[in-house]
Amino acid sequence: MFGNNNFWIVVLVCLVLSAVLVWILTRVMVASRMKKYQQEQQDKADNLVNQAKEASKAIELEARDNALKILQESESEVSRRRADLSREEERLQKRRTEIDARVERLEQRDATLNKRQSLIDKRSNEIEKLYQQQLDELQRVAEMSLE
Repeated sequence: MFGNNNFWIVVLVCLVLSAVLVWILTRVMVASRMKKYQQEQQDKADNLVNQAKEASKAIELEARDNALKILQESESEVSRRRADLSREEERLQKRRTEIDARVERLEQRDATLNKRQSLIDKRSNEIEKLYQQQLDELQRVAEMSLE
């Protein structure tokens, strides 16, 4: 019986050791799988973070490109407007010059007309004087013949 008991004790110890060994192996396998799962999840998270960083860089690059394009378009528009203003200023300056020349010609014409009018007035006065002198002379001669 004792030999039979030893057998059962050995079997029991083997069973206990097997159970402990199975429990340890299960824990190691679960821990290994858990670590592998966590590593996979961490890799996925890192991949998502990297994708997000790349997307943000692409968006930032696109935004910079758009900002540069807008800036260049604005500078082009400013240059165009400056050129338009310059042309308009030149046109206005030309008109001012033409108007000044026209005013000067009109002033010269007015001065010439004033001189002519003054001459005409002077001659008219001279003619009026001569007419009056001839009339006086005629009246004097007419009075002489009556006497």
